[in-house]
Amino acid sequence: MKAIVTKYHGPTDRRGSRISASDSDGNRVTIPYPYDLSGEDCHREAAEALCKKMNWPAQLIGGGLRNGYVFVFSPQQEENGERNRYAIHFHAPNGTEERWYQYHPSITAAREHAQRCLKAEYPDGRGGTRAELVCVLRTDEGKRGL
Repeated sequence: MKAIVTKYHGPTDRRGSRISASDSDGNRVTIPYPYDLSGEDCHREAAEALCKKMNWPAQLIGGGLRNGYVFVFSPQQEENGERNRYAIHFHAPNGTEERWYQYHPSITAAREHAQRCLKAEYPDGRGGTRAELVCVLRTDEGKRGL
């Protein structure tokens, strides 16, 4: 099982606060500190950024360490594939309606993940998003585990 370790890095003369996420294979990503979040959610954002970079499923379980956090993939989801397919509909800033398909254990998890992704993909500079989430629908076609 892969573990992702995150760590807070304070501001320097040249760079603002940031959080890094890395695994034991040397894969690493650093994100600017997400001031719109706090505590574990900030570190989860970095862990999910590493998952996105590596094209890994991002359903993580996290816990605190002395100087950061550690996240692992949910073993239940890895083993039994109890995930449903959700269609995420949203209006992109260019005015088009777009749709993503993702696999999540619940509609709440799908909605929360979609909102985090839209904030990362279409930030408005104030901690929000320029995209508008329209709806999240469960679809039964193509049901599978990851």
